[in-house]
Amino acid sequence: MSDLRSTDPADVLNRPEFWEGNRQDQVFRKMRQSSPVSWQSEPATEWEPKGGPGFWSVVTHELVTEVSRNPEIFGSRYGTEIIDQAPEIYQLAGMLNMDAPEHTRLRAIVSRVFTPRRINAMMHDIQQRAQKIIDKMTAMGEFDFVTEVADTFPAGIVAEVMGVAPSDVPALVELTKQILSPPPELAHRANLEMIEYGTDLALKRAAQPTDDLLSLLVKAEVEGQKLSPREIGVFFALLLTAGIETTGTALNHGVVALHQFPDQRAKWLSDYDKLAPAAIEEMFRWASPVRRFRRTALVDTELAGTPITAGDKVVMWYMSANRDETVFDNPHVLDVTRSPNPHLAFGGGGHHFCLGANLARAEATVFLRTFLHAFPHYELTADVDYATNDAFNVVASVPCSTGRTR
Repeated sequence: MSDLRSTDPADVLNRPEFWEGNRQDQVFRKMRQSSPVSWQSEPATEWEPKGGPGFWSVVTHELVTEVSRNPEIFGSRYGTEIIDQAPEIYQLAGMLNMDAPEHTRLRAIVSRVFTPRRINAMMHDIQQRAQKIIDKMTAMGEFDFVTEVADTFPAGIVAEVMGVAPSDVPALVELTKQILSPPPELAHRANLEMIEYGTDLALKRAAQPTDDLLSLLVKAEVEGQKLSPREIGVFFALLLTAGIETTGTALNHGVVALHQFPDQRAKWLSDYDKLAPAAIEEMFRWASPVRRFRRTALVDTELAGTPITAGDKVVMWYMSANRDETVFDNPHVLDVTRSPNPHLAFGGGGHHFCLGANLARAEATVFLRTFLHAFPHYELTADVDYATNDAFNVVASVPCSTGRTR
């Protein structure tokens, strides 16, 4: 562990009360300016009653990218959660908590079935699902966007891709919520249940293949190696959880932001398809669905002149990097024409870049096109309810109405 440490004035990032509401930007702004690498303590939790050893926080775009793109220095093999967990627990996240060569093998197999061609073939179904939700909203007039969209739209798409029976989707959505929320014990049990479901489904597909993603994963191999049913079950849990939460969170924050910046809503609506590529990237930058991931220093090194010792935990704050004033002009303003937009919402590059990024972009593009054209004057009818969560930028409720008609 490093000897050269001091308690930073902003030693608040692992305190639950800091994450209440949606007001962390000011602290991160100060940290980017004065403490781009800072030491954070770990208070006692239910998982670690005596508290953890502490961790380094990295908050600028440049440094988050540096950590992300050097896996031989900053590894994932000891987990991506801040808290230390037993290997049998953090290994349940599969590729997320792996380094080469294990990560390379699994990613090579999975990437063969996650192709642009397959995503393009899904576009008609994605549009139909979006329209079905819009029709329901039209009849309702007022609705909670989280309940009607974020909890259903991406879940239905990912579930169909994986070959999940529609009747099982609500229970799996509930499991994803438990996986992404405290306490850790509940999250762990939910993850195990999701993995078991995926493993059983993989065994069924091995016996009776269909044309879904799980069947392709059962058959896929690289250099004679295939995924085991358990490996597929772990990937199933990871993809379903990430696929639901990432897209849903971006949509939640996107409709809130477009309400807060009506000029940007009007600009995008004036030529939706032309502006969509830039606008969708801005939605993900703005939302930063995953707020942070951890790496562990595998060797002695340094960041911005700060010595880092092998074994130290290093936490990358994507939500701060995506507001870095040295990279993004007016980062606290939504700009649907922002270009270039090197946001880190899908990771900081390197071999852990999100495999489902293109699917998430496609889902968001289709749904927001359908939503904005149907309800160009939609309104928020009450305060947005933000969940208390330091790892994921979760929104609990977005009360909406369809607004006046054109």
